[in-house]
Amino acid sequence: MAEAIAPVRDGMRVGLGGILGRRRPLGSCRSLVEAGIRGLHVYSFLAGAETELLVAGGAVASVTSGYLDPDARAEATESARAAGRIDWHEVSEHMFVGGLLATGAGLPFWPTLGGVGSDVAERLALRTVRCPYTDRPVLAVPATPLDVALLHAPAATEQGALLAPPERKFLDDADVTLARAARWVVVTVDRIAGTDEATGGGGAVLAPFEVDAIVCVGPGRP
Repeated sequence: MAEAIAPVRDGMRVGLGGILGRRRPLGSCRSLVEAGIRGLHVYSFLAGAETELLVAGGAVASVTSGYLDPDARAEATESARAAGRIDWHEVSEHMFVGGLLATGAGLPFWPTLGGVGSDVAERLALRTVRCPYTDRPVLAVPATPLDVALLHAPAATEQGALLAPPERKFLDDADVTLARAARWVVVTVDRIAGTDEATGGGGAVLAPFEVDAIVCVGPGRP
């Protein structure tokens, strides 16, 4: 794990995978705290236990997320947010994903109708542009380049191919979008899969060239 997170430095933009109670990269976040990393700018589709671990460990300067998972029992995060010890940037889910998609596509912004005319867009000073085909105003969400993405998954091959989950569930593709917006991608897994598993069934959702480090932490310890 130490080698996998070695490129992480103070003040970096770190994307955290997972949704609700699933696929949370707790192992890699725990290692960042133990390494004494500080001042991270965290990006999470829906912040949860992994964000709480980092905030409680004093590693976070700001969080950008759709909301804080109420089931995470994130007392340290709630306290730090209320006291102003961390900056909290709440965005809509469309805005969050749009910024990642723009980065992955090499674009300066991503057009979306989600949030047009909302208080959130106004608070974040997001601009609108006119669609060249319909003249309809759309929100121009700026690209969100990440330094690091930390993910957890059931399995990956030794070569780095991240396997699709056995059963597709809510927002399984969110982690893929996050990874493709980052310069360094670390994935903790329950097990190392055979190469043949990446080509059969659901196949791989991330190719080896899209993953920089795989760490097998075993089942039950994300």
